[in-house]
Amino acid sequence: MRRRLSILIVVAMLRAMVVASLFVGVNQVYFAIKRVQRDVKGIVVLSGVIFGLLVGLGYLFMGLYGVVGLGFGATVVVGEVWREVWV
Repeated sequence: MRRRLSILIVVAMLRAMVVASLFVGVNQVYFAIKRVQRDVKGIVVLSGVIFGLLVGLGYLFMGLYGVVGLGFGATVVVGEVWREVWV
């Protein structure tokens, strides 16, 4: 029973990280564009925002959902950054 539970947790984490990886690819395109434009300040600020939100939401969601909360936090952070940057 315990092994089945750990497999379900891993699958849930994998699903959350797959969704987050879609947004990460788009955000990397944005970083590449900013590098070409030589906008270092924009890259540093956005990287700092992503770091702060990822640590904060990861900590919050990990308390609520366990390890899977890290995947949820990553999905929320990169999705929100994608929405602010591209939409």
